[in-house]
Amino acid sequence: MPEDKHTIAVLRHALANIHNWLGHFEEADQITDEQLTEASTDSGRAYIGPKLHILILREKVEPYRLCSRPVIGSALQTTDQKVNSLLGLIDKACAMGFNDVGAHDPLLWHTIWKDFLVALRKEEPLVEGSKLRSLTKVLTRIHAFLTSREDRVHHGWTDRDGTISAYNNILTMLNIDQSTLFEEIVRAKATQCNLEATFLQRSGHFAKAEALHQKAAHYLGSCGEDDDLWSVIHYNTMLAIARQDGRLKEAYQYGSDHWITIQRGESRHGAIQVRLQQDAADHESYIEASRRRRNGEVGDDEWWVDHAAQLERSEALYGPLPTPTPSRSMATISEVEDQNPRWVDWLLIPLRATFR
Repeated sequence: MPEDKHTIAVLRHALANIHNWLGHFEEADQITDEQLTEASTDSGRAYIGPKLHILILREKVEPYRLCSRPVIGSALQTTDQKVNSLLGLIDKACAMGFNDVGAHDPLLWHTIWKDFLVALRKEEPLVEGSKLRSLTKVLTRIHAFLTSREDRVHHGWTDRDGTISAYNNILTMLNIDQSTLFEEIVRAKATQCNLEATFLQRSGHFAKAEALHQKAAHYLGSCGEDDDLWSVIHYNTMLAIARQDGRLKEAYQYGSDHWITIQRGESRHGAIQVRLQQDAADHESYIEASRRRRNGEVGDDEWWVDHAAQLERSEALYGPLPTPTPSRSMATISEVEDQNPRWVDWLLIPLRATFR
């Protein structure tokens, strides 16, 4: 039963917590990684739930709070990778709507950043050359994350726990000139905005995503050239516009205005036209999967395996698939169809003519 699975998930989370307190960080990390993987699936979301998901995310960063050695004693490049991965996990949780159950809890800020920075100050490491560059990346990610959250979340979050103050103290301690970090900080802000907007697109908030992509472009415009990031931002902006009702021609015009950079984005992420066709195919798979679920299928035959990737994307847009209910009439599938945004219905009709 779901209740039993939830209980097991809670117990596994408690075990990860014990491992962390005992200093068994690898064992704890393995458990939290497995639980986060489960939480990303349809069945896992059902029994883990958003509140436990946030607690698991918090457990993921517990070593940063408990002891400085796992962070400072390891290579700074590895630390940078872990910080970047952590930001992605938290952003995804926020984009999935978990911000009302703890994603913006001040304790989480304290857990992740303040103790990391205080630990760094206690260790007083000698950082120069490549180590200094890696540390700079970590610090700029932290700075961009804090400031972008403070701007975006309108619930009065302040620096009550001293996180930003600790950040500034570290810069002073390491004799890092703020002016030398300006471009890195702004570029990190642009990257952060683009990442948040990408998660918003995955959950169907295309207008909000467009605004954040444009904010990312604004940040990047003040810190010189970065062709790779420019191509990604323009590509994502065009995609966000095209996915909104009645704005396909406007998206095409945007693509014409930024064609050189968008071409680079398409070479890496696929042609915009193909992405829109993929959206329509995902929608069709979602409708078919809903029909099968309402007809009593549990999702274990070849069709479900072949369409797993499409269904994962479409569930983020339209919500979890219905639970198999054989007794319900298949006519109720129209309820699902009525919930879909109009852009899917007319998408393929003007597509070929517009992008020819």
